[in-house]
Amino acid sequence: MIEAGLGQAITVNARIVPEDADINEGTFTMECMRADGLVEILTPSKAEGNQCSISFKGIATGNFLLHAQAEFGEGVEVSKSLNVSIKQSVTDIEVAEETTLWIHRNGQTFDFPITVLPETATVKDLNFTYEPIGDSEFGETSPIEIYLGDEGYMLTAMYKADVKVTATSVDNPAVSKTFNVYIKRQVEGIVFETDGETSNINMYNDGQEYNVYVRILPADADFVEEEFKLFGQYNEDN
Repeated sequence: MIEAGLGQAITVNARIVPEDADINEGTFTMECMRADGLVEILTPSKAEGNQCSISFKGIATGNFLLHAQAEFGEGVEVSKSLNVSIKQSVTDIEVAEETTLWIHRNGQTFDFPITVLPETATVKDLNFTYEPIGDSEFGETSPIEIYLGDEGYMLTAMYKADVKVTATSVDNPAVSKTFNVYIKRQVEGIVFETDGETSNINMYNDGQEYNVYVRILPADADFVEEEFKLFGQYNEDN
């Protein structure tokens, strides 16, 4: 199998085995078979002794056969074919430099926009590596997993963390992109407590003092501390 990039010029050489075999003059040739619209022949098949070469350039993605043949003796033919694949290589990866996702449970899955360019690339698969950012800590498994779904890339968030991600093209490892993903925990609720126990607050005596505590659920939820305030409101009906 030969793999060539779209627009890439390729020269393929073939030789007779053994090298001192006697072949009929002018019968050693090479040709691209089932290659209409896929290749442009740069140098036609040319034989010198027991070696032959051909040069071509891929002009469209697809597969074809490169066929070599020669004759010896009374028209006895020897031949061999090779599969050739013309591919469109990946040239770039487009993704947001920073993304923040809010989860209310571990294992939540999100659509995650990543564009592999060009759109006609033959192999769009990416490999991903994950590293913690700053003081963020990873458990036994990665906090996120990015993978290619049926309609695009998906991200599964296993737990909250700040993650530096590097995406690398499987087809062309020279193409990669680094970006940050921040997994935050949603606030699910607020609990009032008096003297350490959750309860209603009933005031029977004027001047009675209560220690009132408020906490966020779950305990690891992310919120803006400056906006976490406690307000009181007088209810005449009670």
